[in-house]
Amino acid sequence: MLNIKLKSIDAFFFDFDGVIIESTEIKTDAFYEVYLPFGNEVASFSRDYHLHNQGINRHLKFEKVKEKFNLDIDNDKLSEIYSECVFDKILSVPLVEGVISFLETLISMDRLCFLISATPHQELIDIVEKRLLSHYFNQVIGAPKSKVESGADLLSRFSLKAAKCLLIGDSKSDLESAIALNMPFLGRIVPNKIEDFGDNPTINNFTEIQCK
Repeated sequence: MLNIKLKSIDAFFFDFDGVIIESTEIKTDAFYEVYLPFGNEVASFSRDYHLHNQGINRHLKFEKVKEKFNLDIDNDKLSEIYSECVFDKILSVPLVEGVISFLETLISMDRLCFLISATPHQELIDIVEKRLLSHYFNQVIGAPKSKVESGADLLSRFSLKAAKCLLIGDSKSDLESAIALNMPFLGRIVPNKIEDFGDNPTINNFTEIQCK
């Protein structure tokens, strides 16, 4: 059980995929699916590149694959295909166990909750609204802003000290964002996904958190 002293934390910064909803496998499969028309080698590379760079804007991943294989494809069009591939599925995947109870506890204690994600901003807003999650977050920000940019902006606008905040993520890039923001980090361990969070605390789900 991980004990969190809410009196010492003013705001919580949440990643979305793998932290709020169990969507990591859906997005991994989608990277393979959208590139399969270009052949198995391209599709396999894109899936593996995504797996090693989760939490990063998908357009940067598209550009990497395009450059490596010299593909004649518009990345904006590819993003549309990808969104169509994952959107409906994400609306039905389970939430991470215990996350709603945890968010409700934070709200009852008047803590700020922010959602920062590499998912395109409007797509993220649409998903959060359709999953009836909007009221849990004081602000929802997606790409093209990076998590570091979003975090820094929120720290400034809400006059927060990074040391009194907590970033919760499921990937190495989330940890790197927390480090860049000088913010404490909590790693969520996603099933069948290996991430090294160093000495930072981790949870399998939010039922393992005890708030004080």
